[in-house]
Amino acid sequence: MERIARSLQVLLILVLATGMMTTTGCKWFGKKKVQAAPTAEVTPTQPQNQPAYGQRGQLVPLPEMKVIYFGYDKFNIRPDQLDAMEANVKYLKENSDIKLYITGHCDERGSIEYNFNLGMKRASAVRDYLVSKGIPAAQIEIGSKGKEQPADLGKTEKAYAKNRRAEFQRML
Repeated sequence: MERIARSLQVLLILVLATGMMTTTGCKWFGKKKVQAAPTAEVTPTQPQNQPAYGQRGQLVPLPEMKVIYFGYDKFNIRPDQLDAMEANVKYLKENSDIKLYITGHCDERGSIEYNFNLGMKRASAVRDYLVSKGIPAAQIEIGSKGKEQPADLGKTEKAYAKNRRAEFQRML
């Protein structure tokens, strides 16, 4: 999973660099503007091999699980989130057949790479807590969306606080 994420980051950097060279010109193009060939839009947080809807492995919302929120630039589970975590542990123990996907999210501040890594740390912290409470590690996968899927588009601290989270999906 980490190798795929890193490959996507490198691909994004190459696409951005190519776009800059072709729109602003460079010494190899004689300062001419060259139109880039159309490319598929790829974000560093979207796995290339994610299955289509209806296929085995599809991610579906899991509204029974409580979203976990984090402090600014933090990935430790806050004391005020422990009740939500315990409710999630209880739900998973009662539904032991669920294959869980945890996604870490961040607010918009910071670079794409920094927030992607912070999102992974948040998802890892939640996974580690669940495992410490007896949920099998084999039942859990993690990922990060970084700052790419905000819950709130606002530019206030209240909006940013909603974006610093870990969400849960069920893998079919």
